[in-house]
Amino acid sequence: MERALKIIQELENGRISIIAYSTKEERFLSSLNSDLTVPLASAAKVAVGFAVAKYVEEGLLGWETIVENIDFNPAEDSRVLYPHFQQRNSLTLGEAVEVMIACHDSFVAECIVSACGGWDKINRTIQAEFPSIHVTENPRDLANTGQLNQVLILLLHIFKEYKNQPQTWGPLILVWLGNKER
Repeated sequence: MERALKIIQELENGRISIIAYSTKEERFLSSLNSDLTVPLASAAKVAVGFAVAKYVEEGLLGWETIVENIDFNPAEDSRVLYPHFQQRNSLTLGEAVEVMIACHDSFVAECIVSACGGWDKINRTIQAEFPSIHVTENPRDLANTGQLNQVLILLLHIFKEYKNQPQTWGPLILVWLGNKER
């Protein structure tokens, strides 16, 4: 690994970032420019899901909380993956988060964020633990960014919390697992 990083460092132009993490040993092995700020694009929806899970963990919301006025983005694949939701105007918070993450649905994300108190509140919750991560309504917004190391730590945090509190963090993880544990 070190040899590969040395070769990459020779090529470095400031825009290369690598983090080697061992899932077996659960530790960081090596990194290069791990604090590089990267665009989040649709990965920001996982950060939104993190904030929502924090609200559930704190008892401010529940996964069964009803999110009203659900709107699906016709440009995303929620109509293919979740055809049974298409005629509904409300979903549970857990269902909405699942659709948001699985389908990268920005319209559903906006409904969730509105139900949680808005983008500023979501960002304050995320930035309390991951100060470099900033999410926006528009996934292509140049301000929708985070440092690579904090994005990875956010993902690891979600996975570790799921192992300790599956009822609280499950809706985020089950999407990644393809709902095999349901």
